[in-house]
Amino acid sequence: MTSLMRTIVALLWALATGTVLGAEAPAPYPLEQWAMRDVLVPRSVSLSPNGEQLALLKIPTRDGDPIVEIYDTADLSKKPFR
Repeated sequence: MTSLMRTIVALLWALATGTVLGAEAPAPYPLEQWAMRDVLVPRSVSLSPNGEQLALLKIPTRDGDPIVEIYDTADLSKKPFR
C-alpha cells in the first residue's frame, strides 16, 4: 500500500471506530427513555367524514392517561376540546 492509501485507511478506521482525538462516547439512553409510551401514534389521528373536525389520541406524560383532543379544522390555533 502506498503512504497515501495507508493514511486514508487509518483516517476511515478512526472515524468508524470513534477514536478521533477529543471524541467522547455519547451517554447511553436511560432505561426510562425506553419504557416510555409513544406520545402521539400516527394511527391515533382521525378526520371527521365532513372534514370539519380532527381528533387525536395522545398521552401527555409518561405516567399520564391517554386523552382525546378534538380540533376544529377551520382554526387549528383554537384550544382543542378534551
